[in-house]
Amino acid sequence: MVALKTIAAGMNWQHAGVYETNCGFEPEQSTLEFKDVVGALERVTVPAGTFNALKITRNHTSNSATWTAVRERTCWWEPELGVEVKCIANTARTKKATGEKTSYADTYELQAFSNRALGRKVDSTLRFTGSWAGRLLGDAYGKCTAMFLPDGTIKGNCADSGFEFDLVGKVNPDGTLALNLVSNGVTGQTITGKFDSLQQISGTWSVPNHGSGTWVINQD
Repeated sequence: MVALKTIAAGMNWQHAGVYETNCGFEPEQSTLEFKDVVGALERVTVPAGTFNALKITRNHTSNSATWTAVRERTCWWEPELGVEVKCIANTARTKKATGEKTSYADTYELQAFSNRALGRKVDSTLRFTGSWAGRLLGDAYGKCTAMFLPDGTIKGNCADSGFEFDLVGKVNPDGTLALNLVSNGVTGQTITGKFDSLQQISGTWSVPNHGSGTWVINQD
């Protein structure tokens, strides 16, 4: 259900078949038909970079015992990488028993990629996404938790008996980051560092009137 190995503007292909899903109480069979048409190269910018990609449009219909779905899909296929770097899809579904209609739209964009054969790689903050936990050492001791969001934003907290700090910052796609410990509206100096691995990073901390020390966090 993706483009052929070698494609060019003006090509088209179509597919028809039957597939079975097992997402509910009983398996459900559906028929599927689609036709793809390849347009000209277009310049497309997504988080992973800017690409010259072929525009491919698809008219897609599927029928099951309960639903009829019509989908219009436009994707941009990068011939060198052999992947779709962006897709926009609009789907309309009709429930056969009642005529009830629902519609929804989806957009997909390539966030990052690596291609061993070409030696090309684009790093992304997505690789750090998730929950992290660690500790403070030095003039203050405590446990820290943090959440790394997909855009690189870091939000967390460090606490122990007698003190509590908020943890805010940002990690960059290359693994460098800047953090601040904030207590009662007072922001400590900026802490900088870089990941030595995807599982751990450590550094030093300092907050005015609260002291200084070291810190380490590990991915949960």
